[in-house]
Amino acid sequence: MALIRHERETKVTVDYEEEQVFPPLYHYCDTNAFKSILQSGEIWLSSLSQANDSMEGKLPTPLLERVISDLKLEPIVRNRVLGIWSNLSENIDCCAMCLST
Repeated sequence: MALIRHERETKVTVDYEEEQVFPPLYHYCDTNAFKSILQSGEIWLSSLSQANDSMEGKLPTPLLERVISDLKLEPIVRNRVLGIWSNLSENIDCCAMCLST
């Protein structure tokens, strides 16, 4: 089980309570970033608001809309939920990192 704790605004440290085997993950970066990762043992997340992909972080919205549609909620409830989601997604910055297997 992984314990994740925030040490600073965008730095996350993961400590494992038991040894687990995971498939290799790859992170594309330049040689300076790679050297920094090896020296510090840390990988930093990036703000989605600073991503060069305008769709980064936008995929949950259509999924939420589909789930709400499937639930057949009353229009007033549907609009309230979507309004809350819209407010959250516009005012809360999320951080992410791209990995591949």
